[in-house]
Amino acid sequence: MPTLESKLLCIRRYAVMVSLSLFLLGLSACQSPRKWTAKGDEMAAAGLYEEASLQYMRALRAKPTLIEARTGLKRSGQQHLDALLLKFDRLHRERQLTDAVFAFVKAERFYRDLEALRVELDFPARYRADYESDKAAYLEGAYNQAARLMDQGQFTEAQAVLADMKRVDPNYRDAAQMERVARVIPVYEDGLAMFDRQRFRAAHQRFKDAEAILPGFRNLDSMMIVCENRLMMKLAILPFDGSTGFAFMLTPHTFLRSALTMERNRFIQLVDEVAINNALQQQANLLFGGNKVILETARSLGANTVLGGKVLELQIIPPDLRSEVRRGWEGYTVEVVNPTNQQKQTETRYKKVEYTEWTGRSVIRMKVQCQMVNASNEEVYFSDIFQVETGDELRYVTYDGDKSRLYAGVWADRNRVDPSDKVFTERQERRDMERLLNGRREFAPVSGMMGELQTAMSVRLRDAVLFAEKNRP
Repeated sequence: MPTLESKLLCIRRYAVMVSLSLFLLGLSACQSPRKWTAKGDEMAAAGLYEEASLQYMRALRAKPTLIEARTGLKRSGQQHLDALLLKFDRLHRERQLTDAVFAFVKAERFYRDLEALRVELDFPARYRADYESDKAAYLEGAYNQAARLMDQGQFTEAQAVLADMKRVDPNYRDAAQMERVARVIPVYEDGLAMFDRQRFRAAHQRFKDAEAILPGFRNLDSMMIVCENRLMMKLAILPFDGSTGFAFMLTPHTFLRSALTMERNRFIQLVDEVAINNALQQQANLLFGGNKVILETARSLGANTVLGGKVLELQIIPPDLRSEVRRGWEGYTVEVVNPTNQQKQTETRYKKVEYTEWTGRSVIRMKVQCQMVNASNEEVYFSDIFQVETGDELRYVTYDGDKSRLYAGVWADRNRVDPSDKVFTERQERRDMERLLNGRREFAPVSGMMGELQTAMSVRLRDAVLFAEKNRP
């Protein structure tokens, strides 16, 4: 049954929703098509035909059947279109070709916008004939200007000219291709500059950007391949020192190999593990930490990066299982007589009981020292100590009575009724109790958690490797 508090909360929510709906309705009324139409009428009366047309267009888009808006738009729209065409005619006669062309483009766009709203305006054909002659002269001059700018290396300025041409005629000669070339050359040259400074990752990205603008431009494909080869991290992951000094088999280097393999990073190539082990077995007195022998061995395997480390600690914290006596209720049924119809029926009642709740956690921790070094120049990419932990948690309930009838709850005194006494009989509360009664009673074995622990460590180490790889020049 809903409580009084929940009912009041629902009423308050409903009141808020109604208020919000009324507010939005009022707001909609203030911004209605008729309101926009009236605003258009005011602007038209003041001679602001362009602004009036915008208000009428707004009203018609919201309500296409509004006759007043359609009539006002036809009247004000024609006034505005005539003004635009007169401006074009003046610029045409003054031989200001560029301004004339874009004045006509603006007029035609306005005409098409109204045509889309099914408002027909008068557009004299003579203006179009003048426009076509101006357009041809403008496009020829702009094309030649863009070509000159590109020859002078002024690619940004050329892009601006070509972008304007595209507004007039997007298919003029090879202007579209020229515009892509004007965009791609600065990006390509930026990539070359990065490459010359041996910033291969930045160069690779710029070449990728150039490829997206104009695929196949010059030698983009080969330059990207060169960058990728220079960026390739050929990584030799060595077995970690100290891995065999514990009661459990520890192979953090193997888990790290798996984590990096799953990552599928195109710039990381792992040196074969068997080849590494064979090479190391042939060496004597190897010490980790910039040791010349290790680096020489890695280089002989084709590696340009070496990663190694040492297991510093494996801590196994014994499980800590605690118990707490809790108060609850056990349900039972009794047979009673219904006073209304004098029929016998069963009734569920509850008695106060106690049960035991058990909670505990086991923990294992691993700490490793790890270092990754450039095998060519002995630059240290990172050197740090990493620590991870995992564990297992138990929580269950034991009860000596009828478990199928045990309910959680609270009570103040076993021998008397108190207003605070309560049985938790909700469905979810019952499911929670059943889950605790059937809960697992044994901690997971440490040997079973060791894989999870090493996986967690491999994720930490993988992230360090990926960060170092990504932040190379």
